[in-house]
Formats: sequence, structure tokens, C-alpha cells
Amino acid sequence: MSATSQSGRIFDLPTPEEESAIQVGIAQDPDTYELTDTEFRKLKRVGAPRPQRPKNA
Repeated sequence: MSATSQSGRIFDLPTPEEESAIQVGIAQDPDTYELTDTEFRKLKRVGAPRPQRPKNA
């Protein structure tokens, strides 16, 4: 299965078996965990601030 980005690039997506192996690896990594809904809501946006007056094309 593949997906196409907005720019037109085509990406091959993992098969269900590959995805399962990836998820097992994630579950076994002691430094990785899923955020709770509360933790997710507390995250702050990182990067350049959004402009107050965006450019008009």
C-alpha cells in the first residue's frame, strides 16, 4: 500500500506484519510511552510563532 503527499511524493506504507513488528519494538522500549489525554493537552507548540498578520499572496 502507498500514500501520496501533498507535493506528489509517493510513500510505501508498512504492511500489517511490519506495522505489528514496529509496535512490538515500541512497546519494548523503556524510554517510550503513550501520553495520556491530560499530558497531551499540556504540550506546547514548538517552533516559530504564527504571524499576527499573515502575508496575502
